[in-house]
Amino acid sequence: MKSNDKLTIKKTSRGVTKEEFEAYLGKSASKPFYQKSLNTYMNNPNKMNWNWASTFLSTYWFCYRKALIPAVISFSLIIISNAFLPSILGDLALLAILAFFGSYGTNIFFKDAERAILYAKKNSKNNDKNEILNSLTTKGKTSFILPLIFFIFEGAIYYNFIF
Repeated sequence: MKSNDKLTIKKTSRGVTKEEFEAYLGKSASKPFYQKSLNTYMNNPNKMNWNWASTFLSTYWFCYRKALIPAVISFSLIIISNAFLPSILGDLALLAILAFFGSYGTNIFFKDAERAILYAKKNSKNNDKNEILNSLTTKGKTSFILPLIFFIFEGAIYYNFIF
């Protein structure tokens, strides 16, 4: 083993394997960003893992990745910072929210994926590894429909605030 090779953990503390994460990620799993991010998460789930998409498009990125609970939370935080805080304080809160989701958005997504993987494993009829991996491939992947739905929903909310 070379001195610059890093030891990669085979399972998370909750028993989810890298193979299961990769099945959940779908085609994205082979991209260098997700390989690096997944290795970082597997070694230390609390380590900062910068992601530009989750910085500026957090709600839409979470919807695209089918992580609906984090999407609703990020959307709610952004609405609260814009609608209920005074101008300068709201802007500072928004910057803090953007920095947080940029730093930890990928980890939040992986935590949500881990929850979905554990649920799929728990509800597997015969605990067959291939069946579970196929199920994860179907449940994971990405969605273009969910961000579009959320965009329409967000537009309706902003429309009601303006008019």
